[in-house]
Amino acid sequence: MKTPLIALFAGAFWALGLPAEEVSSPADRGAPPSPRNASAKSMALSPGPPSAPRGAPMALPAPAGDAAKAPKAPPKASPPAEKQAEKAAGKAGEKPAEASEEDTERFRAALLRIQETSNTQEILSAAAVLRKGFPSSRTALHEAATKGTAKVKAFAIRILGEEGEPEEDFEVVKAALDDIDAKVRLAAVMALRRLGKGEAGLAALTAYLVREKEPNNRKMTITTFQDWREKGAMPALVSLLRAERDKGVRGFAVRTLQVLSRETIGDDVEAWEKYLERKTLAEQTKHLMEGTDVQEEKEE
Repeated sequence: MKTPLIALFAGAFWALGLPAEEVSSPADRGAPPSPRNASAKSMALSPGPPSAPRGAPMALPAPAGDAAKAPKAPPKASPPAEKQAEKAAGKAGEKPAEASEEDTERFRAALLRIQETSNTQEILSAAAVLRKGFPSSRTALHEAATKGTAKVKAFAIRILGEEGEPEEDFEVVKAALDDIDAKVRLAAVMALRRLGKGEAGLAALTAYLVREKEPNNRKMTITTFQDWREKGAMPALVSLLRAERDKGVRGFAVRTLQVLSRETIGDDVEAWEKYLERKTLAEQTKHLMEGTDVQEEKEE
């Protein structure tokens, strides 16, 4: 028995979820459409949104719910965060706040610990307190550099040289060049290597070089001039060669003179003195010529 064709179509549309009555036989095609069929056809024939041209990107549907809302502005920093940002950035021309009484006592306790212990780890821990507390620890370090024992002075000056600024700490460190302890004086020389570059530092160290009795301290002073590439120290070094008896110090002086002058003169005082004379004469001639050129330009 053959199944009628109409029944097969009805079964197929039923499987797709469509009503079977919408499938009509050829005999029924001339009949007026049922209201339901008319509604379905009108929906099928109603114009939809215009399709995008081929190759154009597909428009994504707008997000629903909270995602459709405009992005929120970043939350305002809380007062503690703002204060931390100001502290990290610093304000131009504003001096750091002075240490509180609690911090001052903590810094003094660290300096006292440096004085009393011989344990290296404890000394490093105490020094770390002073470094991390800088510049609030500056007052305590100045006090230690001028009134402490030799051990404490040397540590305080070293930290000032590492963390300090010329405007605030140069004079305190410079004063230590006259300390009775050689280790304190050496700490001052090394600190001035960073804090004293310039005319003031040059004047302080050239004067100190003449009166320093410790050979190692003289060597470190000479290497400071080399580190600065300070040609202004050359006359002082040549004068040192004239009187210096320590071979090691003489060697440091000759090496520094060679670096500064780019000359290969050895340990020959007279040769260096003649070099300085030629150098001075050349500089004076250049200065006079430059002055003459300026005068001629004015007259023209």
